[in-house]
Amino acid sequence: MNIIVPIKQVPETSNVKMDEQTGTMIRAGVESIINPLDLYAIEAAIQLKEQHGGTLTAISMGPPACQKALKEAISMGCDEAIQISDKRFAGADTWATSYVLSEAIRQKVGSFDLILCGERATDGDTGQVGPGLASYLNLPLATYISKIFDVDKKNGFRVERLVEGGYEVLSVPFPALLTVVKEISFPRLPTLRGKQKAKKADIPVLTRDNLDMKDECIGLKGSPTQVRRIFRPQVTRHAETQRKPLTYLSARIEYRLSSRMLIETIHHRIFHCSLLIFHCCMSYSGVWTLSEQRNGNIHAVSYELLNRGRNLAQKLGVPLSAILLGYELAEDEVQDLIYHGADQVYVIDHPLLEHFLAEPYQQVVTYLIQTFQPEIILAAATTTGRTVMPYVATNGMFAGLTADCTVLDIEEDTGNLLQTRPAIGGNILATIKTPTARPQMATVRPKSTKASERDMSRTGTIIPVELPQDMNLTSRIRFEKFVPDSSQGVLLEDAEVVVSGGRGLKKGENFALIRELAGHLDAGVGASRDTVDRGWIDYPHQIGLSGKTISPKCYVACGISGAVQHLAGMQTAETVVAINSNPDAQIFRVADFSIVGDLFEVIPALNQKLEALQAEED
Repeated sequence: MNIIVPIKQVPETSNVKMDEQTGTMIRAGVESIINPLDLYAIEAAIQLKEQHGGTLTAISMGPPACQKALKEAISMGCDEAIQISDKRFAGADTWATSYVLSEAIRQKVGSFDLILCGERATDGDTGQVGPGLASYLNLPLATYISKIFDVDKKNGFRVERLVEGGYEVLSVPFPALLTVVKEISFPRLPTLRGKQKAKKADIPVLTRDNLDMKDECIGLKGSPTQVRRIFRPQVTRHAETQRKPLTYLSARIEYRLSSRMLIETIHHRIFHCSLLIFHCCMSYSGVWTLSEQRNGNIHAVSYELLNRGRNLAQKLGVPLSAILLGYELAEDEVQDLIYHGADQVYVIDHPLLEHFLAEPYQQVVTYLIQTFQPEIILAAATTTGRTVMPYVATNGMFAGLTADCTVLDIEEDTGNLLQTRPAIGGNILATIKTPTARPQMATVRPKSTKASERDMSRTGTIIPVELPQDMNLTSRIRFEKFVPDSSQGVLLEDAEVVVSGGRGLKKGENFALIRELAGHLDAGVGASRDTVDRGWIDYPHQIGLSGKTISPKCYVACGISGAVQHLAGMQTAETVVAINSNPDAQIFRVADFSIVGDLFEVIPALNQKLEALQAEED
């Protein structure tokens, strides 16, 4: 089995500088490492090679210094490595990067069985290169893979794909491209023998002159997206910090209860709890959103997209359309998109669209773009949106795509879409635009805006789309089943209240305190990245740029310092309560109610108070 692992060199620290002119990172003087999420892909590839034999090749596009990352990959167990390096490749966005990597693999690597990519790079956090590479190489694509099993060299293999609320089981043929998540394996350390092999390794370097490719498709020139502005994120919340003894705090809490200073929309028990713990642009027109459904039911994130899309459509003076892919969709579900703001709904009904599969979704969305030519397309930054959008953007078109946007606007003088997103671990925000390429595409972070309100007086047009008879809608990957995740209790994405634990818990066993508090509040259980990395709790609970983004009505942070990476995942909560023993903790900068104290004293006191409240209710 011949496996390729594309890896990226990323800065080891988040304290990096950006070039104000190009919007690219200044790498000089910054220590670099292998992208941590690529290590999981390397480990998965090594395990497959150990079980089934074959050759493992690491490949990376980057400056000369990325030889270090490639040598580390060899020291872990890769057999060989290839570097792609040329100043003419500099400044490439994900579209141009995917193109160069695909040509290097096609022209210099030859045949292979599998390409394994990390879920995303920790500096850019787009997750777009893997799907883009699969599109260029015409490979079946499966993303967010947590397990590879039942491998048969002739017939393919099966995978578990993490999605919102559980996982899917898919059947995948060879060759294919997978992006993998942390759950797939734990990366091994380099061995002494591996280090010796890496030290002796002569890694070939491919330049532009070694590859037959189009100059207009590489580097900054070949990048549809351009960075318009970079700036530091601003913290807008202000905390009311309690530095009094716990007895005073308890009395203060009771006062807040009696004064009913609470979020009005939370139901009775949460009400008490929250206070307790306090080509040519002219031919393209229209704004489109990609709706999501599961089992025929429209996902709430579709209505968030319509809210975003309505604002853009009004500024441009164009209609807002939704596209909905599925099978035997109920008319009232489709009509709901009209009630939530769509002027038109394009409905495509086909058995292969019943469940999300990358290939048929790519085929249909590409056809719709080529036929109707929308100027802007928005999808959610979910496992669906972040898979299909880059798979489409590189499918025979020169389309700009920006991932995980938190702010969207229209540039006044040009009418271009302005897309603002976090980068470099959330330390900066970048506003990106696509000056000439169309359509302009973006994935939008879920819960970064409210869903549009339902207005049953709205009218619109539902347009059933018949696919051309010569369009052979197929999928080389087969959907088998969806398995819901019962380990989380209340799903973080849907929870009105979330209680999260951080490193201040000191050990995994102390998450029992968090679960007890969450149980009293009918809350979801969240976690910081550090606790997940330490193995105290599973990844589905992780909140932040590298985990989930949530927007509950109340968020309780227990022993969480407040790294920007974490704040980016929860700062849109309506009310934030922070408990930390360090009065200078960053989390207090975004908290509405701050408790400076030992969580091992505060949380039991809150649990006791909640039990008393529940007893009164009963």
